[in-house]
This record gives sequence, structure tokens and C-alpha cells, in this order.
Amino acid sequence: MHRRRRYDRVTRSLHGLVAVQILAQFSLALAWKAAGHGLHAQMVRLHVSLGLCLAVTLMLRMLWRALYAPRLPAISASRWTILARLVHGLLYVIMTAEVATGILKRWALGLPVSAFGLIGIPPPFQAGASLFTAVSTVHSLLAWALIGLALCHVLAALFHRVILRDDVLASMIGR
Repeated sequence: MHRRRRYDRVTRSLHGLVAVQILAQFSLALAWKAAGHGLHAQMVRLHVSLGLCLAVTLMLRMLWRALYAPRLPAISASRWTILARLVHGLLYVIMTAEVATGILKRWALGLPVSAFGLIGIPPPFQAGASLFTAVSTVHSLLAWALIGLALCHVLAALFHRVILRDDVLASMIGR
């Protein structure tokens, strides 16, 4: 068995925090469809606030990965390794695009992007309903793509643990 080093605590913590934030955002968006008007508006404001928190966490994660995170050796130079790198890259692209389209949605409505009512970033342009509709559709499609790709990511980790019986999952969770 090839012995892999573990990812450091910061890398593992940021990974887990991003995962929890994405699941919370997705769940909140699904739940507000059934909420009454007043609760729906509060849930949207919370979603926007948490989205800004996700943006900050994602930036920290990418910065940490670029500057400090160890590069673990690949198990092999197989097509699976190439696929894993492609999936990771795609996850980062989709997460970044999801945050960007979320911000753009608010601005397309002429609304500021606000975090818990403390800070507000006003829209830098005037837009209309057609931009909002287009960006909203892209934001929704990206959310589903992100959840689907993240599920594949989880299944791949379990595949490593259960089928391949290697220590890829252990390196990710710190064991």
C-alpha cells in the first residue's frame, strides 16, 4: 500500500467548512420555496449573507492551497489521477462561479449584497429583469452541478476506502 501524508489541519478545516457552507446554502434555497413571503425574504437575506461568508472561506481556501498546502503524491499517473485533478479543478471553478452569479443576481435586481446587515456592496451598474432571469438560471444550474459533482467527490473518497482500501480518505480526514 502506498503511504500518503495527511493534509494539514487548516486544509482539512477549510475543506470541511466549505462543504458545510455549500450544503447549508443549497438546503436553505430548497427550503425557502415552501416558506411564506416574510420567512422567504428572511431566508434569502440569510442566504446572501452566508454566500458572502462562503466567498471569504473559498478565497482563504484557494489562497492557502496556493501558498501552504502540501502537494500529496498521486497514487499513480493513471487516468483516475487525471480525472481526480479535473474534478477538483471543476469544483473550484463551479464554486467560484456560483458565488459570482449569486452576487450578480442581487445586483441585477438593483439590490446591494449585504452580510447580516452590517456591510453592503451596492450594485456597480443598472440592470434589469432579463439579466436577473439569465443569471438566476445559471446560478441554479451551477448549484445543482456543484451538488452533483460534490456527491461524485464523496463517492470517489468512499470508493478509495471501501474498494481500493487505500489511505486517500484517511489523508483527507487526518487519520
